[in-house]
Amino acid sequence: MNKRNYKTKKNKDFSIATVKGILENPVYIGKIRFNQHENWSEKRRKGKNKTPLIKDGIHTPIIEIELWNQVQQKLQTRSFRPAQSTKPYFLGRLLRCPECGYGMTWIGYTKLDRFVKVI
Repeated sequence: MNKRNYKTKKNKDFSIATVKGILENPVYIGKIRFNQHENWSEKRRKGKNKTPLIKDGIHTPIIEIELWNQVQQKLQTRSFRPAQSTKPYFLGRLLRCPECGYGMTWIGYTKLDRFVKVI
């Protein structure tokens, strides 16, 4: 979306989390999702419910169910989180993975390797 110059309401680029939220939102296939967060009063948005209630809505879907299912399958096969370092890496903001967009991190160095390993 960012490459096609689409912007948010505040005229900013879409973040990865925002795009993922859009792709996982069942409202586009005519559904309504309830009980997405558990213990809302205590955890706010931190407590995700793994089994929210999804019911048919009365609105018209704008995405076909077949396309929705294809996207959900791709999201499941690509759902991984790269390793993250607890120490700050000075090039982490400059060097990004071309596939997932995560910053590069240092994972180790030995005298035998003679190479800097990054993820």
